[in-house]
Amino acid sequence: MKKIFGFDEFRGGQLEAIIAYLSGKDTFVSMKTGGGKTLCYAISAVCFEGLTIVFSPLKALMDDQKVR
Repeated sequence: MKKIFGFDEFRGGQLEAIIAYLSGKDTFVSMKTGGGKTLCYAISAVCFEGLTIVFSPLKALMDDQKVR
């Protein structure tokens, strides 16, 4: 992880999500902005050939950031 992504350790919930995905389970990850979602799906994209699909609620994120 350090070599590819530059992080020494996982944040809360990341490892569990990655293990679930690698175990073949359908996985849904919901974290706040900056919570570490990108690493959860990026690891799967690096570990496996093929397509990684990410659903991102961009409109909700934009609305949330506008309110803050």
